[in-house]
Amino acid sequence: MKKIVGSNVPVAISLIASDIEKRVIGYRTMPITTFKQIEKIVSELKNSGIGNLKVIINGWQKGGIHGNKISKLSFEDSLGDIDDLINFVKNGKKNGYDVYLLDNVTKVTEKQINLKKEVGINLSQSVIYEDRDNRELWIYRSYYTNIVLASQYVSEKLTKLSEKGISNFALNEYGSKLYGDLKYGHEFFRSDALKLVERTLENISKKTDSLYLSNPNDYTWKYVDGILDIPMNCSQYLFETDTVPFLQIVLSGSIDYFAPYVNNSFFSRIDILKMIEYGALPSFLLTWVDNYLIKKTPLWDYPSTKYEDWKVKITEIYKEVSDALKNVRGSKIIDRFVVEPGIIVVSYNNGKSIVVNYTSKTYILNDQKIKPQSWIVTNSNSINVGVGQNE
Repeated sequence: MKKIVGSNVPVAISLIASDIEKRVIGYRTMPITTFKQIEKIVSELKNSGIGNLKVIINGWQKGGIHGNKISKLSFEDSLGDIDDLINFVKNGKKNGYDVYLLDNVTKVTEKQINLKKEVGINLSQSVIYEDRDNRELWIYRSYYTNIVLASQYVSEKLTKLSEKGISNFALNEYGSKLYGDLKYGHEFFRSDALKLVERTLENISKKTDSLYLSNPNDYTWKYVDGILDIPMNCSQYLFETDTVPFLQIVLSGSIDYFAPYVNNSFFSRIDILKMIEYGALPSFLLTWVDNYLIKKTPLWDYPSTKYEDWKVKITEIYKEVSDALKNVRGSKIIDRFVVEPGIIVVSYNNGKSIVVNYTSKTYILNDQKIKPQSWIVTNSNSINVGVGQNE
């Protein structure tokens, strides 16, 4: 795997640029966060003291997140001039941020593909699809693109984007969903799909400065620089008694990995402490407009994404996580010890340890006080895990 470069702790902000909105007759593309508004958000967050912003733009395509034709490279006109976006992307490095254009060619809506020609086929010769629990929703069904076509589309798009000087890219679903295409007489099995995905990502990684994937499978890790939406909770099976950050231990020091969106259910004090314990980086899903304005889009179920409502919290949470993880950035987790329920010691190969106190009482470990629901950073060799007490 790769090695993390740079000492500044990053934070990811995923910005929804546009999506389709249901009308009395048909639908239209709704601008949600324009390119100028994205620039303003980034500028304000930089001025607030965030030193390493990963700016992920979703819905930059013509038709937005759920309406763009995945076979074509296009840009949504209502968001602003494409040259403004390209300049914003190119200026990122020197201004202390990185911009990623996010795409999803894998799990899409019927408005994005030709259902007769582009959808994957399962063993029963039916199209591969997935329904949401609530069938009353507008666009409750998603379809899986033929894996060969999905790989072709993403390669073609990335080639064209790199020619425009856009060299950071992010993908949803492509690295996490593995399926074949079993159309009778033209079978393309999962083993073939795996090799194709690896070849595609290898080629993509040669054309990009940085590639991010969402919760990807392990065969993709060697090609990526960042992982979005990394799992932070256990499966909750009855025979599991604790959540252990096994995946994070494996990836630590090699790949930046980001927790689920703070403003979409990963917001509690325990969640923030878990980020620090796991070495996971914060991420936020943001829009310029208020959520009631997107209630007629497929994004209606996001409860709170308006940037203005979250900008103070983004800075607060980032600074706390950064204060902890800057001490171990680029280092590997080599040990994790539960002193007693709610008191966790995580040790790194640079000689530092982070002690997290999830309990409601102050805990004393080797004469060091860890306040309730708080943490400290200390030298690993100064910790005797057999000596500790509640105050």
